[in-house]
Amino acid sequence: HQPTPSPWAAPNRPAMGQRADSQPWRQCKRRPCTLLAATALLVLAARPQRPCFSLAADPGRPGEAAWVQQPGPAELQSIPGQRAKWLLLENPALFEDDLEREFSTLGADLKQGSAEEVPAETEDLDTALLRKRIQEVRESDRGRAVSELLYLMVCNGFRELGAPLANPLKDGGRANLGVVPVSDEALTSKLHSPVALEAVEEHLQRSFPSGTPGLDPSGANLNSLVQLPLFSLGQAYAMSVLYGYVLRRAESRLQLERTLQPEQSAGQTSLQSYIDNIGPGEFQDTMVSLEAHVAAEAQVSAVFGDLQLLKDELREKLSNQRDKAPAEALQQATASGEVASVSLAGGELRRLLLEAVAFGSLLRTAETKAQQMYDLTPTIR
Repeated sequence: HQPTPSPWAAPNRPAMGQRADSQPWRQCKRRPCTLLAATALLVLAARPQRPCFSLAADPGRPGEAAWVQQPGPAELQSIPGQRAKWLLLENPALFEDDLEREFSTLGADLKQGSAEEVPAETEDLDTALLRKRIQEVRESDRGRAVSELLYLMVCNGFRELGAPLANPLKDGGRANLGVVPVSDEALTSKLHSPVALEAVEEHLQRSFPSGTPGLDPSGANLNSLVQLPLFSLGQAYAMSVLYGYVLRRAESRLQLERTLQPEQSAGQTSLQSYIDNIGPGEFQDTMVSLEAHVAAEAQVSAVFGDLQLLKDELREKLSNQRDKAPAEALQQATASGEVASVSLAGGELRRLLLEAVAFGSLLRTAETKAQQMYDLTPTIR
């Protein structure tokens, strides 16, 4: 068997005036250099790079100093996310219009990718694998872009409330949530209905660490300083994000049921009881779209770091103190600095949990709006 000569070797190049059909690569069954391969080089080797924007403080925007550099703690990597972020910072009035254009462009790319999924009958194995890899990369980049647009929609919601998102706490120590004070009203009555707000306060009662001296979620002694494991605080934040998402979704569902079936929903006394009656399952445990889940995860990771790593670290430290009760061992490990921890006042803890609930509620609103412009990926198929 004689190996196929290289199509780029000098002796195989056609002479001046020679027919192009005589080129070896056109006759080779494997076709090592095709249009698809060239496209792969563009997609795989030239991934979108993050543009550099120079942002400066605008004295004409009082109260928005925290927005000068970053609308939220999560880092954005996609080109659509960077464009939308820049516009949100520089000209928020055009942000909504830009969202429609970005989702329209991503939707067109999604349709084009779906049309290219059907391979040609004469396509060889290498070409098919290459095509599949290109589609996977494009799908990943598109999903990241959509998730970041959802994230920015939530950040815009916080901007409209006048409540900048808290600073990252992953380094531990004394918490510094930000230089701009956030009123309790901005994260409660300005965002939630009276019915939903009642459920939010009940959630806070459940979420505050039990048995912590001087800590009362109702508003008493919220200046007391407490030290909490970073994992415990991050887990409470993540669960509050999910709760806010479920709360907004349940409120819309309850309103729809009361409109269509008023006689069946007459017995519901509160929104929290309605959620409890639904019971555990997909409605309470998952988000509708994968993009929304990624956006929520990005926020939690940006503030607290990788919760799984923090959990593993905490479990390892506590495994060395099996002779003590879990609560006592956790308290000692936190006080001695063996596990990452955060010190913050009760009022700051209340603000963090209210922020998390608000993030989930705004995320559900953003997801509902995005579904009208783009086919989001369902988490359950």
